Amino acid sequence: MKPLICLPTFNEIENIEKIIFAILSCSESYQVLVIDDSSPDGTGELVEKLKSENSAISSRVHLLKREIKNGRGGAVWDGIQYGIDSLQVDCFVEMDCDFSHDPKYILDGLNLLNQGYDSAIASRYPSGSVTGWPLSRRILSYMANQLIRNLLSRKYHDYTNGMRFYNLNTAQIILDEGIKYPGYINLSETLSILIKKKIKIGTFDMVFINRTEGSSSLNLKELINAFFSIIKIAVAFRCKE
Repeated sequence: MKPLICLPTFNEIENIEKIIFAILSCSESYQVLVIDDSSPDGTGELVEKLKSENSAISSRVHLLKREIKNGRGGAVWDGIQYGIDSLQVDCFVEMDCDFSHDPKYILDGLNLLNQGYDSAIASRYPSGSVTGWPLSRRILSYMANQLIRNLLSRKYHDYTNGMRFYNLNTAQIILDEGIKYPGYINLSETLSILIKKKIKIGTFDMVFINRTEGSSSLNLKELINAFFSIIKIAVAFRCKE
């Protein structure tokens, strides 16, 4: 398989070089696309510098600069559209670039695609785990996923983890469907689309490690917006069943 690993970034200069080399070291078939939302810390410029100084990786590392920031989900799907239009790849991986998603798990997701699944999810629940989160964050994540499971489908346990895998056909289906919620809640919206379209989804357990460098862009406003958005997503999901 020839996967494109999509890394949405905003102020990730502490992590971006390390995560790129960590991913590329896993397999010579992996390509990386950094989607930079005009990061003021110079993330995009650093990626360009890495490419110019390392001829061995320059053809495997790509940069998509977006002038308008419209959320993590919007960045991922702009990146996937770029991959379809401009690169010779046959599947996609979305993951965070702060090492909360260990690159070693890429192979687990790709193995599921090779087994015939159309999409795959690295899942923290019920049998994976989370390390480094305070109790309040653990409770918030657990309650959010329970709410979404009750509103959409209880077949899946982790609607909010951002390490996902899509074959080419599944990615095109979601692009054709279009996303309405480009922020973090896009993870739940995307899964609702997959379920509604009866896409064959595989899951595997992972250990999620809280970031040690950089800072999360998730804030209270985003959480409040996400709550109201998931209600709208659930209503649309139920109305179209």
